[in-house]
Order: sequence, then structure tokens, then C-alpha cells
Amino acid sequence: MPASPTWRGPKDFTDVNGNGACDNGEPFEDVNANGSWDADRAAAGFGGARDAVLYSVTVNYPRAFPLAKFIPGQTDDFTLRTQTVLRNQPYGLQEVSPPATGNCA
Repeated sequence: MPASPTWRGPKDFTDVNGNGACDNGEPFEDVNANGSWDADRAAAGFGGARDAVLYSVTVNYPRAFPLAKFIPGQTDDFTLRTQTVLRNQPYGLQEVSPPATGNCA
């Protein structure tokens, strides 16, 4: 089950030319340390101490009673999806350094 931090928005950047896009060498914060500006700042993995992690689970199973065939639009299988966010416990010290910066292409 893959997990990723909950914040999935774009990396912060300074929009010098005001066009709403990260371009022309504008500076950005490289919070996931991948060396480039992304629309998704999340990093893969289970995170470190105090990181918030989103867990998603999907389960498919056959219905207990075969009544679905009598209801239009129903299938023989049932799908259940759920999500939760947990903050990792700070059992160890997490190395914290200021985010790197970069420049947009």
C-alpha cells in the first residue's frame, strides 16, 4: 500500500512576471528535493517523524446476497474505499534542513 504526504499542491514559487506559471528562471522552493519545480510537491514513501501521511485502501468483494441483479446499475461486486491521515510519531529525531531553492526553466 503506497503512502504519500497529504499536501499535494504545487511547489511555492515567486511569480516575477505575473503570468501564473513557474518559468523564465523564477525562484522556487524545492521541498521534496528532486531538483525541479513540480505541480505535486509530495514525496513517495512513509515519511519521517512528524510527517503527515495519507493512507488509502480499496477493497472489492462479492456481495453477500445476490440481489444486485434485480437493481439497475448494480454489479455483483461491492467496492469500499476509505482514506485517513496520520501524523508519524516523533520516536527519533528527523533531520530538518531548510528547503533547497531552484530556478524554473
